[in-house]
Amino acid sequence: MRFGLKVVSTPISVAKSIPISKFISFAQTSAPSDISKAIYEAINVDLNEQNRALEQMHRTFVNRFSDILFERE
Repeated sequence: MRFGLKVVSTPISVAKSIPISKFISFAQTSAPSDISKAIYEAINVDLNEQNRALEQMHRTFVNRFSDILFERE
């Protein structure tokens, strides 16, 4: 995603639970017809919005990681 790639996945719980899951196109099954439908839907993902969400997720991670580091000192 960070390099502007579209992401297609089956609906595994870890992928559905991350903050950027709305930018992942989910295939309902691993059947070729479901995967092709998800690929087609991925075309409509707004890359600018996706990048903003990724940047926000990164900032949240850095802030939380910093909190953990400074708590242990």
